[in-house]
Amino acid sequence: MLLIRNKNMKPKDIFIGYPSVFYKVFQHLEFLAYSEIPDYGFIKETILNSFNANFPNKILGNWKPINKFDNEVK
Repeated sequence: MLLIRNKNMKPKDIFIGYPSVFYKVFQHLEFLAYSEIPDYGFIKETILNSFNANFPNKILGNWKPINKFDNEVK
C-alpha cells in the first residue's frame, strides 16, 4: 500500500475505510527517528490481536516460505 500524504491531510484520514490496526501501526512508525528500530513485537502483537478479534475461528499457523522452484517441472 503506497501512501501519499498531502501536507494538510491528517494521518488518521489516510486510513479511513481500513481496519484500525493499520493506523495503530502507522502511529508507532511515524515518530521513530531514522536510526531507531521499530518495535516488531508490538507490531506483530497488534496485527495478531486484530486478526484474532475479527476472525476468532481461524488459525494463522506457521507459514513456510514459498520456494519459487517448487512448481517447476523436474
